[in-house]
Amino acid sequence: MSQTAVKRFQTIISKKAKSQLATTRLKNKQAEDLIKLVEKKRKRGKDLIEIEEPERAEEGNVVDLVAMLKQSLSGKAKRRRRSAA
Repeated sequence: MSQTAVKRFQTIISKKAKSQLATTRLKNKQAEDLIKLVEKKRKRGKDLIEIEEPERAEEGNVVDLVAMLKQSLSGKAKRRRRSAA
């Protein structure tokens, strides 16, 4: 691609580009409408289903993946042997 073509594209892009992002484009209209509907129904006490907050499961066996990756990359990882079938 020639330098003149590159400059031409740069000029077109800079003319089309906006200096700031319109915050109105970042809003989620559907989510806002849904929240309004939920609040409206909550105030009326109609069409609502009450649920209990589920209890959190115990932590159990939590593995630090970053530590395992570092160990693996440093060559100190335990090697697992596959048994011949």
